[in-house]
Formats: sequence, C-alpha cells, structure tokens
Amino acid sequence: MLNKILKRADVKEFLHEVLMNERFHNKKSPLTPEGTIYGKSEYSLMFMMDALIKYSILFESDDLIDEYIAQLKRFMKKCENHRDLVEGVIRILAKMTAVTLNIDIEQIEQPENKRKILSYIYNRYITNGYLFHSFPSSYIEQVKNEGIDSLKYSYNIENFAKTKKILRSHYKKEILTKDLENTSYITLTDSPALAFHYALHSPYYLAELVAITPYMDDDKKYNRGAYYQQDFKKAKENVEQLCRDLELSNNESSVLLETFIEEWKRLDITNSHPAIAFIKRESLHHNYLKDYRSILETCDREELIYSINKIMDSRIDVEKRYTPIMANDIKVVLLPGYREIFNNYEDFKEEKVVLEKEVVKEEMPARVNLRMEVVNTYGNASILALLGILFITLGATITILLAIYKG
Repeated sequence: MLNKILKRADVKEFLHEVLMNERFHNKKSPLTPEGTIYGKSEYSLMFMMDALIKYSILFESDDLIDEYIAQLKRFMKKCENHRDLVEGVIRILAKMTAVTLNIDIEQIEQPENKRKILSYIYNRYITNGYLFHSFPSSYIEQVKNEGIDSLKYSYNIENFAKTKKILRSHYKKEILTKDLENTSYITLTDSPALAFHYALHSPYYLAELVAITPYMDDDKKYNRGAYYQQDFKKAKENVEQLCRDLELSNNESSVLLETFIEEWKRLDITNSHPAIAFIKRESLHHNYLKDYRSILETCDREELIYSINKIMDSRIDVEKRYTPIMANDIKVVLLPGYREIFNNYEDFKEEKVVLEKEVVKEEMPARVNLRMEVVNTYGNASILALLGILFITLGATITILLAIYKG
C-alpha cells in the first residue's frame, strides 16, 4: 500500500511542497534522537512521511488519500508546534477510521463507536502492525533474500577505529559514538518518524562523522543537512572544517577524510535511498500493549484522539536486537529521499547518472594540507622577524663604522 501511495502524483507534489515551501518549515519541533536540532525542512518531511506510513498501515485502500493530503496541508500550514501536529494527524485518522467503519462523524465520540474505532486501530497498528529497522539501501537484496542479521552487515571497522581514536585523543567523544567492538546487534523502533530519520542518516556512524554530531550545531560553519541531502561536497567540507576546528595534524586529517570518502563510496551514499524493513510485530513478540484494556475502560472519559494516541504513540525509540530476523517476517520499503523529492521525481534518473560520475571522480589526495594556511602564517611571521633582526644588526654595524670613521 505504501509504495502505491508514494507513486501517486498528488503525494509526490505534496512531499515536494513540504520540502520547498517555507510555510512548512520552522516548526517548533523536539530535538533529534542525537539531542540536536533538525536540519532545515527535515523535521517537516519526516513528520509527513510518518503520517503517510501510518495511513498505509491502517487502511487497505488509497481511496481516502486525496482527502488525507488536503487535510494534512491545511493543518500543517496552521500548526506551529509538534504537539498540535501530532493531534492533527490523529484527528484525521480517527475520522477516516470512522468512515471506513461506516460510523457517522457526528457520533464519533459515543462510547460504543469509540471502542469500535480503538479496536480497529489496535488490531491494524499493534496486533498486525510493524516494528522498523533502517539500513543502507546497498544491503537491500541481502535483506530481502536472507533477512536481517547484524553479523552479515559489513563495516569499515579498521579505519573508523583509527578515526575514533583520533577524536578521543582530542577529547571529542560525542562525534563518533558507535561501539565498533560490538556489532552483534541491530536497532529497532516502533516510530515511523524515527525509522525515516534513521533511514535518511543510515549508516548512523557515517552521518554522525560528517553532519549530525552535536559538535556541528553551528550552522555558520557546518551544513547539518549535508548527509540527509546526500551532498558529497558539503559533507566533505564539513569534515575539513572539523579537522580545522580540532586542529588536527595533516596525518590525522588524512585519516578522517579517507575514512569518510571510502565509506561514502563503498555504500554509494550519493545514489542511495532511505530503506526501511517493516518487521511483523508478532515475530518480535511486540504485538500487544499491556495497557490496552485500561485504554478501553477509560475511553468514555477521554476525547477519542487521546485514546488513539495512547495506542499509536511510540514506546520504543531504540531497541537492540541480537538474533536474526527471517526474510518472510520482513517487508522492505524504499522511500523517497531528499534528492528525489527535491527534483520531484521527473529528472532523477538523468541526474543519478551524472552524480555517479561525480562520485567516481572524487579521489583521496595524497596529502591533506588543511593546516597550511596556519603554517604559512607562522612561516611569514618568522621570515619577517628574521628580516627585522637583520635590519637592526645592519643598522648597528653601520653606526659603529661611522663612529670609527669619524673618530
């Protein structure tokens, strides 16, 4: 259903508008899972993708999607904070569930109708719903055919270990936080929004190095959207700026740049897509809520949207999973990323060919002279100082000679 929805012209147009129209930006959003602010337009895009994923899970038909998009546009332009946005989506989903169940909208708050709606949503979203795992799209065939096994993901561990050691030596533990010695687990979430965020920044350790670390909060120096926009040039500039700010040596700078470039090319980040594995809750024993009965018992005293929110609200930001997940319990979905949405899909194939050539042309320089501007400054100062001493000495010598001559 989600793939069918994302192919619709009105949905493509809507996502493009979310990305480009300033009226959708600058919402008062929560912090990212990393504890930083979202890049420009990222939160709005993530929130709207979350809304589309939830629709696709709750309903088997896209008959109501045009009305859904129209209402999302309407309240997205009016609402300014995260809480109002969340309530707006739930309110729309409640009404559409009522329509699906042939319940009169005017009678939606009646206790019996509330329970019917809550039961429907619980059955679709929890009992037969999904948890999510985001991964680099270069692994898509592996995941489709073999399922998910953390031990089968390949990592550039040696170079990242060197990079992490360099960063630790400069007291920057917050820049590369992945435990490179323990790659025996994958991470899961029950939030479509977070799943999309993680997919946009997968693999996390690379995104963290080039764009989303808290150290890169200064938007005058760093472009925090460089990774989710798949912009190699901006990402490279971020790493170079990081090397300058940390005053790394040429050898240290070379390690960081080489690690970043090799991993970017290996995973073909420029041409990647946000990839999410939809994993059946039942297979993970997450297909029930302990407080569901309580939600039903108290729904008479609460507005319907608050009861629905208790069911659909995220309970798992990150959960570690150490055992493999079978392929038949997984549905892999490739979502549109920034570049596709920015180009509104029409010119993406042509641009992709060009971008592939550009990435291939990027080569690791034999020597990275990030500190040459500093070295040259010191060098110029030293030369001027020597010239000054020379002139002083010469002046003193002439004075002495003149004195002798006059005497």
